[in-house]
Amino acid sequence: MSLQMNAIRPTRRRLVALGATASATAALVVAGRAPGDIVSPVISLGPTTVANGVAAVSGTITSPDPSSVQLSVNGQPLGVTGTGQFAGVANLNGQSVLTFAIQNPATGETSTTTIPLTTNLVGPGGVISPDALSALQQAAATITKPLGGFVSVGGEPISVTGGVGNREQLASLSVNGVNALSLLHPNGTFSIPVPGTSKEVTVLMTDKQGVSVGNRYPTASAQLRYVSALNAVGVRISSIRYRAVTRTARRPSSCACARRRSASGSSSWRPQRHRRRRPPGGRQSACHASRTGREPRRTEVPLPRGGGTSV
Repeated sequence: MSLQMNAIRPTRRRLVALGATASATAALVVAGRAPGDIVSPVISLGPTTVANGVAAVSGTITSPDPSSVQLSVNGQPLGVTGTGQFAGVANLNGQSVLTFAIQNPATGETSTTTIPLTTNLVGPGGVISPDALSALQQAAATITKPLGGFVSVGGEPISVTGGVGNREQLASLSVNGVNALSLLHPNGTFSIPVPGTSKEVTVLMTDKQGVSVGNRYPTASAQLRYVSALNAVGVRISSIRYRAVTRTARRPSSCACARRRSASGSSSWRPQRHRRRRPPGGRQSACHASRTGREPRRTEVPLPRGGGTSV
């Protein structure tokens, strides 16, 4: 019996482990929020001039993957090299601003940098200073963007959080039209709820010279009954339920011979018959202890008429 039990134990352990895994309540550990998407121009200006309604622009795209973005200047597409450099000419079409729009087709995100063509920014000969974007960069504004994007679960509002390193460089900062500068905490952070019905999250930042950068992030919606495994980094077991195992015990025997055998520790079995006083009716009952120690079986043994002992 001991050999049989040793062979069964590993199997039971495996079954318990499988049962615990099946009954465990697992929660997907979706990667939390990214360190932050910097809300600043994703371009670095090179020599740029404006004259006679035409802009000669040059510079570099500073996004992480510049070869995957599309650039347009005042609505006109401009080529970008694999290293992010660009140069070309764009017609202003009578506009008094110079606009650089960078779009990532893979994510649908767009960053638009707008430079007003005022005397504060355009020098002699129509040259735009390379420092025209420095104030926005020094503001060090960030938006904490989830790796899976901005998602409204069950139509609930989307919480947009971020921070500003140097608010003195900014004239305004808004999230979907809500003034974020007025909601800054002492540590420079903010949190603004955006309605779950919004199609995008728009962050607009403007410095004191009127130069602005606006980032637009598409939103998505999800139902409460679904859990997305997109960008999951693992599985966390939040709770485990074990099913109680009932061990079958031997039933106690009221037979005297079985009690004597159990006390002596003998594993051998030998049927025994007991002499008992003959009951009225001429029959004597014989008790036979079973091998398994269960409730003994009682049989009636007929005796010859006139007395005698059981055979």
